[in-house]
Amino acid sequence: PETMISSELDDQIAQLRTRLAQQGLEFGEYLASNDQTEADLREDLSEAAENRVRNTLVLQEVAKAEGLEVTEEDIDAEIEKLAREKLGYVRPGETAYVVLDPPEGAGPGVPSPLRNSSTAFSIASGFAST
Repeated sequence: PETMISSELDDQIAQLRTRLAQQGLEFGEYLASNDQTEADLREDLSEAAENRVRNTLVLQEVAKAEGLEVTEEDIDAEIEKLAREKLGYVRPGETAYVVLDPPEGAGPGVPSPLRNSSTAFSIASGFAST
């Protein structure tokens, strides 16, 4: 669906803006240095965005068909892993909180990337056992 691809493109550009800002670079300067407009950039990123959306939809359907669900423990473990990666540590007994804003259709309270990686792991595990 076009709206999902557009949303994915928006997310990719927002992430790029954030990475550039962290490096002290302006988005406009980045575009100028690459001799691009934002429309050009969106065009360049559109195939990758379409592939991500397609992969997400396929994994969601596989998860539904297989009855795979992400548990609260899975989410807590992923939050701790992300906190360790981003912060370098989480003190014993400390709770790590990550604000997650799942994309539309990701399911109630379940981060889509975590569900997708769990589904992909489940699929890979199934192949390994055959």
